[in-house]
Amino acid sequence: MQRLLPFLALALTAPLLAGGSRTHTSLEWAATGAGSGMTLDSKYVEYVGHPRVEQKFDVRLDNAPAFTPVTVSVDGRDLFEMSTDSQGRAEAIIENLSSPAVDGGRPAPSRRINTGSVLRVYNPAAGVDVSANYVEVPPTP
Repeated sequence: MQRLLPFLALALTAPLLAGGSRTHTSLEWAATGAGSGMTLDSKYVEYVGHPRVEQKFDVRLDNAPAFTPVTVSVDGRDLFEMSTDSQGRAEAIIENLSSPAVDGGRPAPSRRINTGSVLRVYNPAAGVDVSANYVEVPPTP
């Protein structure tokens, strides 16, 4: 057993010594907004601690006109379109995003959301224009 201890210790710490991590640390931002009876909710999460940062982004619009295409933008950059269902709901969940960790372990500024970033979901022709500002969610212990 004593012969195995040095090997076991090396096996358990090798990922850490190689610059990796055994666990992810997550950073999270949330945005909530309302307008014209519609509500907008979003969450953005970064899993940091590796050479690449895994990212997850979700957005949900409720009480919009049914069967309406809307554009989702962050900080003035259009990201994608989604359409509401028969109940006026639209939701998109984008997982498996990955960016190099460059800026303090986070993705480059053009590839991330920050406190104060503005989420906008809109279609002016259909009367849809709802915005929300992201705030950082404190980590849970």
